[in-house]
Amino acid sequence: MKHTLKKITASIAAAVMCAIPAANALSANAEASITARFTYRKIYYVPNAKNIDHVVFGLACNSSHTSSPSSIPIAYGSLTPGYGGGPGFYNEGGTFVPTDPNVTGRIVSQSVHCDSAADYHERSSFAYAYKANGQAINNAVYSLPTFLVGDFDGDMDIDGDDYSIINHAVNVKHISENYSVYTTTSFDLGGVYRTYKVYKFDVNNDGYVNNADVFLLDWYNKGYLTNFSN
Repeated sequence: MKHTLKKITASIAAAVMCAIPAANALSANAEASITARFTYRKIYYVPNAKNIDHVVFGLACNSSHTSSPSSIPIAYGSLTPGYGGGPGFYNEGGTFVPTDPNVTGRIVSQSVHCDSAADYHERSSFAYAYKANGQAINNAVYSLPTFLVGDFDGDMDIDGDDYSIINHAVNVKHISENYSVYTTTSFDLGGVYRTYKVYKFDVNNDGYVNNADVFLLDWYNKGYLTNFSN
């Protein structure tokens, strides 16, 4: 019964992703401006090889001063976006077909741009994996908590303190360029000792943590970038 209910829920979610909104999602709320500065990111990943044919995923969030979620593939494969939503919210995601059915690690990410850090309000998210015959694969795909890109100290802002943290991690701590979604690093900076999820340092979302991410955050803080596109 539990597995049947899960399959029904996944089918409904997939249908929503492909539906054309019945009402204008922006009817009561202002969409994010083209200079929206704050980027939230959600990452979906596969921890173990599961012979996956495709993954259906989606993210729902309020639309006030917020852009619709955009999706990009991280692993090799094809991504077909899906769109949904209604008055006051977006519900968007898609279907990802990996080139390698035994892919592991990060597969897809979604990003949302907001006028302020406080504008992001997540309603729900989901991700389901399937075999070629349409059978659901249990415990195959997961998502990381949605996070504000560049905000390493958790104060809902991106500034010089965050730059100091990533610069220290890369150029003083010399964290490994390669990482998994479980990798952490800890250090004292300015008398404050913190533990960080290394995937959050991957500012440009390319699968590596290095000086490219440090430079990108520096450009952002200097105003050369309005947000992080990926």
